Amino acid sequence: MRAGLHEQLHRNAVYWRGGKDEFSYDQLKRELKLTPDQSERLKTILDDFVKYHQDLEAQIEDVRATGRNRILQMLTPDQRKRFEQLSNQLPAQ
Repeated sequence: MRAGLHEQLHRNAVYWRGGKDEFSYDQLKRELKLTPDQSERLKTILDDFVKYHQDLEAQIEDVRATGRNRILQMLTPDQRKRFEQLSNQLPAQ
């Protein structure tokens, strides 16, 4: 995911959040007055960061699914039904 693809996928994507502040590639490039070389290096760093973040989110989903399955295995059929009802009330993650 380098150069051209970066432009298509992440043009104004938010890469960094701190409290209520957030930064996009374009904003960092502009505000920091990056050289062309620094801009390219920043793209690589941000792309790597996005990939790492996506991998972590996938791992979190796996942990959730494993926990859910372990809970379901120990419940009676009636308890499973109620657990499903309670689970459906939770906001999507």
